[in-house]
Amino acid sequence: SGQGDPDPKKRAAQMASGWQPYSIKIGDKWYSYQRLQPVGTLIGMAADAATLWDHATPEESDKLLKILGVAFGNAITNQTFLQGITNIINAISDPSRFGPRFVQSMAGSTIPGAVGQTAQLIDPYQREVDSVVDAIRARIPVLSEDLMPKRDIFGQPIEAKDRMGGISPITVTQESTDKVRQEVARLGAGASKAPDYIELPAARDPKLGRVKLTPEQKDIFAAEGGEMAHKVLTRLVNSPTWDTMPDLAQRNAINRVFEVSHQYAKVKAVPPEQIAKEAQRIAEELKIRLQSK
Repeated sequence: SGQGDPDPKKRAAQMASGWQPYSIKIGDKWYSYQRLQPVGTLIGMAADAATLWDHATPEESDKLLKILGVAFGNAITNQTFLQGITNIINAISDPSRFGPRFVQSMAGSTIPGAVGQTAQLIDPYQREVDSVVDAIRARIPVLSEDLMPKRDIFGQPIEAKDRMGGISPITVTQESTDKVRQEVARLGAGASKAPDYIELPAARDPKLGRVKLTPEQKDIFAAEGGEMAHKVLTRLVNSPTWDTMPDLAQRNAINRVFEVSHQYAKVKAVPPEQIAKEAQRIAEELKIRLQSK
């Protein structure tokens, strides 16, 4: 495998099935080759080139040199020793998107590597980082376990990756035998992660209607929405008619299930009293705007 599908939603579905980037599949397990340099870079380039070719439009398929150039860029910038430089470039080019992540990365780097690696080895789950303080806590043993766990698109906590021999840099993941996860990955369907905020009606003013979610609310959203989607999809993909449906119909059905499940998750994550309070805030602001005209 290479970097994976360019679409983050589809890539999340791939990872939920047990797949991992820059890895070789042996049996039903994926073994990362990213740290096996310089051979790992060459394999990664070939895998990325194949992935880009598969996703290229007819016009792009004629631009072989461009595809090879992008594949080379992906393989190089994903190397651990260059990720710091990559983060700086991303933060400069798009501060609103990559700036917070860069600052968090810088804060986390103040913790010695040996301490951070120990935290990763003893923590059973991968953790969400929503602030500079979280970035530091995520690299401290025991304290990291107080952070919200990262969850896959089906609401399950993402476990820390196994390592060959316990401390080897080669990470290993197990391919899932769950038909739901297999089908979602095969069809290229997917779902977005828990949002940073939800939007309430506010006279066509999206910023006014935004309600920021706390880390706890984002965790509830991911857990409730993902688990509901998996429950519905389990019945769907195991129904007698599923295998007779064309891929397009299957993909549309899966995407629709995720859409409805996320609406359910929004209700579970944000209690009615908070919705009422935010609605009152919006109404008062709109009233002030009307009076000032």
